[in-house]
Amino acid sequence: MKKYMILFCVIVFVAGCSPKVSYLPTEHVQGVVTLDGVPIDDALVTFIPVKADGVAASGYSNTEGIYQLTAVGGEPQKGAVTGDYIVTVNKVEIKMVKTPSHYPNEPSTETAVQTPILHKNYLNAKTSPLKATVTKGKNKIDLPLTKNGDK
Repeated sequence: MKKYMILFCVIVFVAGCSPKVSYLPTEHVQGVVTLDGVPIDDALVTFIPVKADGVAASGYSNTEGIYQLTAVGGEPQKGAVTGDYIVTVNKVEIKMVKTPSHYPNEPSTETAVQTPILHKNYLNAKTSPLKATVTKGKNKIDLPLTKNGDK
């Protein structure tokens, strides 16, 4: 009986000492990214905090254009910290391009070339017309983009 008590105490001690994961307090953020009304898949949505001490959050859109954010240091798919953000959206097309060799006996190589699909205004926090405010609770923030880069 004594050895079972010792084993029980060891288990309770070890369980109490196991590392606990603590995440930032975040609020659920989800929305739909569209380009002239058509959902965009595989777009990287990034919420960049307006305040210098803020925390960025990002997520990729699925085939229906739906994205969910994860804050840096936050629990996956659980959102962003409350506050004001500038939003950037980036989607690229990747093509493999053959590059001829500079030497006659070497074969050509393939290089991945990325081409932005969206207007350049959406790629940079300084030029993005997209703004968002994350509040307590569930946040649905749709991002309707246009081909000319306006909101």
